[in-house]
Amino acid sequence: MKLIKRLFGGNQKSQSQSASSSGGSMGVPIRPKQQAETKSAHRKRTGMNFSSWKPNRSAGYLLAAVLLIAGSVYGAIYLAGNATVQRVSVSGAMMTDAEAIILASQIETGIPADSVHALRVIEEVEKLPYIHSAEVHISTLGNLHIAVQERNPVGILVQGDAMMLVDAEGIKMQIPSHYIPDLPLIYGFNVNPSADTLNSDSFKKTAAFLTALKQRDVAMLTLSEVGWHGEDGVIALSRENGVRLVFGEDEFTSRLKKWEEFYRQVVPQRGMAAFTSLDFRFRDQIVARES
Repeated sequence: MKLIKRLFGGNQKSQSQSASSSGGSMGVPIRPKQQAETKSAHRKRTGMNFSSWKPNRSAGYLLAAVLLIAGSVYGAIYLAGNATVQRVSVSGAMMTDAEAIILASQIETGIPADSVHALRVIEEVEKLPYIHSAEVHISTLGNLHIAVQERNPVGILVQGDAMMLVDAEGIKMQIPSHYIPDLPLIYGFNVNPSADTLNSDSFKKTAAFLTALKQRDVAMLTLSEVGWHGEDGVIALSRENGVRLVFGEDEFTSRLKKWEEFYRQVVPQRGMAAFTSLDFRFRDQIVARES
């Protein structure tokens, strides 16, 4: 029994010592093997969400716009360098015949569009008697357009049998055969020589009156003749009964307005035949001479 106990007892002691020595050791604990991180976990951890990603369309639009502009510029340069004048048109001409303007421009269809000298065309067209200014426009397709602004006549100069149009700058012009002017007759100034410009102080004041007259519809319809008097300044005759109307040298807009009020309020009651002259030079009153 002792032998058996010794054998088994010694074995138990050695086992308990090994167990105690292993249990009291400071070794590194064994952990389970770490698994690889999944793609969904990586996206969640880094904040990446490919399901909501959208392409940058603004960059595509910008690129398309740049390409379109570049193509347009290239096309315009190509057409401008290869186009020919296909058509010549004119606008703004009433007293001047369109064919005369085209002839003065010296532009013919079929010539290269880039050979047209706009300044030279303008200079030639503005030499025509009724033309005040001109502009030239040409498209990449070869359509050339000449836009003119004609002189604006304010009346018809009359001296004996001679008659000519005149504008506010004193430029005299022949009356075109196809043009029927509805303008007041102007007396007291020389018609000939036609090349001379009227630039006297008396004409400048008469021209200022005529310019104001064109802005007053009733006055324009009721006055027929305009002239200059050394003492009274601008005078006019009414279309009805030829009554002498005195407007002086200034304040023409207000004096023409007084004439219109007189024509509306007094003439229907008394008639123009009741008067021989009307003077509008005085403030807030009209001096009338009765028949």
